[in-house]
Amino acid sequence: MPPAKTQTKTRGASGKGSRGATKRAPAGARATAAKRPPQRATRSLLASRTSLHALRDLEPHHIDIIGLAIIALGIFLGGVAYAGWGGGTLGHGGLAALELLGGRLALVAPVALVLGGA
Repeated sequence: MPPAKTQTKTRGASGKGSRGATKRAPAGARATAAKRPPQRATRSLLASRTSLHALRDLEPHHIDIIGLAIIALGIFLGGVAYAGWGGGTLGHGGLAALELLGGRLALVAPVALVLGGA
């Protein structure tokens, strides 16, 4: 007598065994394939901002150059605001932006830049 052919029984959509259905993966393989890694929290805007650590790493002469640039900007804007220099597009635009942000306090900004850069 020839050996009988055996078919594996798998569960179909009805939950009952059915013949001729495709073989499914073992339960352990299904569980690991369906798992997703946990979603990471997004960083807040405050945590993702650049810090001032880069300024601490600067050499002393770099800090001096930044201070001189701030003083020069204050003198330039002071000349446009107080002495009536032309200033061009940059001078008038910078002064208009300061007036938009601070109103009459824009007239104090050149002095504050000169003192802040020193």
